[in-house]
Amino acid sequence: MKILCGRKEEFAVEYEILYETEPPAQNAVGDVWFWINGKQVGNWDGEFVSYVAIAANDLKRTLQYTGQRVDPVRFAGAKDEVMDRVFEDIYGETDRPDAVQEESHRFLICHVASGNEWTDGWMFLLIEAEDAEGMDRVLYRGPDKVTHEVWWAKGVYERVVKEFMASLASNSATYRPYNEN
Repeated sequence: MKILCGRKEEFAVEYEILYETEPPAQNAVGDVWFWINGKQVGNWDGEFVSYVAIAANDLKRTLQYTGQRVDPVRFAGAKDEVMDRVFEDIYGETDRPDAVQEESHRFLICHVASGNEWTDGWMFLLIEAEDAEGMDRVLYRGPDKVTHEVWWAKGVYERVVKEFMASLASNSATYRPYNEN
């Protein structure tokens, strides 16, 4: 059964639990994907299965940057230039200072760009509006290297990720939210 968290027309996380593994590596195995402005994105073609709980916990970790993704230059910059710069800051020169990587890493809304089966080849960025009433800017790019841009009301991302985690907790016998402490 596929479960939708959020609204496809804006932003949603959809998942399906195919089975749950036995101890000691208890985990829900299935598919996870994003919906952005009515378009399904991520690796959703059934080629890969993911540990759904790992996807949820990776998204949970991104919530630590809520309110810290404000950057007027990235907010107003050309979409391809912003994507390229963030990617270069994180994955470019190996001698780049950790502070530069961390500065750009906070804009990722998949914990590690191209680091999970369900986001492999995709990169998603969230740049928050300075004012509480503003619209947040979302940029994403898939394997075709085309950068897409959408605008969400402030807090949409956080609300949907929390809904996803709560839904998974109630639908999986094995999911336990990652605790940073």
